[in-house]
Amino acid sequence: MVYAPLDGPAGRQLRVAGMADIAGHSMRPDPVRVRQLVAEAQAAFPEATDYGARMTDMQPWTGLRPATPKGSPLLGRTPVGGLYVNCGQGALGWTLALASGRVVADAIEGRKSEISLEQFTLSA
Repeated sequence: MVYAPLDGPAGRQLRVAGMADIAGHSMRPDPVRVRQLVAEAQAAFPEATDYGARMTDMQPWTGLRPATPKGSPLLGRTPVGGLYVNCGQGALGWTLALASGRVVADAIEGRKSEISLEQFTLSA
């Protein structure tokens, strides 16, 4: 589970996340999964928000996250000239975002990466 307080147009909100389904392509939030997230948040932070709010007021959201079988990202130059990738992080997208971006920026600029990219690149 991940909890993040966010400030936005609607004021202070609590972002709750923590589930990944490794199947399908649906972008529709599953009401059962949303209720599970709400129950977990309420157990951890009972006074954080109005847990009786309608689900539509909670703004449930889902997204497709490309993931490799091992969870390792694909980074850097590809066999296609001028094409670079930064994908495959799956549920670790936010966690790996800065480091992955740095690796790809280094590849684009022709700088040597600070880490070995052998296991993170596409090969022809």
